[in-house]
Amino acid sequence: ARYKQGETVRISGVCSFSDGEPIANTPVELFLYNGVDKYFELKTDETGRFSYDYKPVAAEGGHYSVEAIATFNEAERISTADFTIQGLLLTPSPCRRTMLTDSREKVEFNVRNVGSSAISGLKVSLENPAKENGLDASIDASGMSDNLAGGQSTAFSVMLDAGLDRPEDVEIKVTVSSLEGHSDTTTLNLKLEVKTPLLEISTNSLQAAMRAGDSVSETIVIKNEGMVSITNIKAVSPERLPWITLATAGLEEIIPWQPGMIA
Repeated sequence: ARYKQGETVRISGVCSFSDGEPIANTPVELFLYNGVDKYFELKTDETGRFSYDYKPVAAEGGHYSVEAIATFNEAERISTADFTIQGLLLTPSPCRRTMLTDSREKVEFNVRNVGSSAISGLKVSLENPAKENGLDASIDASGMSDNLAGGQSTAFSVMLDAGLDRPEDVEIKVTVSSLEGHSDTTTLNLKLEVKTPLLEISTNSLQAAMRAGDSVSETIVIKNEGMVSITNIKAVSPERLPWITLATAGLEEIIPWQPGMIA
């Protein structure tokens, strides 16, 4: 049996005697083999039937061997089966980014064939509801393979170009599909922020005990906690206190999250 990625696999069977009479309420051990073995404990119902819904995680795929062992009066009956899961896995999922307005950024994605059979004709598409508000998104699949063997991966990029419109939270859907009908979708959650600096000063006041003729030096630390650089920072001495002078007249630039000193 073949299943697409994300589908639930129903594993079921019937335990009965040679004359067809059902074996009710007997334990069944279920084993799944796919590189990492899985084990489940079941029991038959009044009609001798048992079933289990296996829900593989997104990254699972390939060929699975199934073994069911029913035990009655210390006698065992073993049945086997197999199935395959085919599909594409698109990562990261979800994808979250913070971006400044009036800027450009590249976001990289990876596509993997989780199954064991080859997949062909890969294609990437975007659903961008924020295009009218100045956020342009385009696909760069120049390095992406069109075909993937079982377990093989390839990559592509989404280029984001944010304009000057008001910032907002944007959700872009990214989908990869194949000629065989396999597909996977991830969401690119984008938070847009305005390009603004934010000046933070280490203290609002300075206190010092002095005698006539003494001198005291104090340092003020300023930090840019914004998203863009602050330039041409000027420091001015208080006009009414001519005995206070500045050793530093200012700073040319403070990049984001870098401290500066004024003495």
